[in-house]
Amino acid sequence: MVKCNNEQWMKALRKPGSQRDKALNDLRKLLVQALQQTFPRRWGVDSTLIEDFVQDALIKILSGLSSFRGEGHFTAWARTIALREAFTEMRRLRWSDVSLDRRLEDEEFAPEMLVDRSTGPEKQAIQERILQVAHRIVNTELTEKQRQALIPDLFQSIPRRDLETALGTNRNALYKLTHDARRKLKKGLIANGLSTEGIRSIFYS
Repeated sequence: MVKCNNEQWMKALRKPGSQRDKALNDLRKLLVQALQQTFPRRWGVDSTLIEDFVQDALIKILSGLSSFRGEGHFTAWARTIALREAFTEMRRLRWSDVSLDRRLEDEEFAPEMLVDRSTGPEKQAIQERILQVAHRIVNTELTEKQRQALIPDLFQSIPRRDLETALGTNRNALYKLTHDARRKLKKGLIANGLSTEGIRSIFYS
């Protein structure tokens, strides 16, 4: 299944039976390999934790098949979901016993954690550059309030209601903060020669 095209993946995963079981097993192996390459053991991510991440990702992938628009390879789309799920869960586990105020003070972001290590070295280098540019824009061009709204929204999986309380704001104001922060980030990326379409092709194809 690994070398199948998008249509073959979608057909196999949508119909219950032995074909879907095989497709899921092949996809599981691919995602396990991708996460193993992304998260080295020194970060405290063992094989059991990776399997948990992958199982959660598979559930999300199956329930969200209709959202795949075919703009890139299906396996790249699936890897992105798995990486996002793993990253979010690692953040949650890391901060589960830490106060929300302390979490908002943490602005640590390692771009290499979002690089797809299952791709070739050239694409990895481009992905890392894009993430480093995004990191710089967030730290230099966003206001403190915008950073406090955007970073938890993207990476720390903090409930919106908790974030509203911590920032002393309401739903509408938080939405505007996040919207403005995303707009600034997009504008900064474009100023650095990085279009939405170009970024999508690097991470999703």
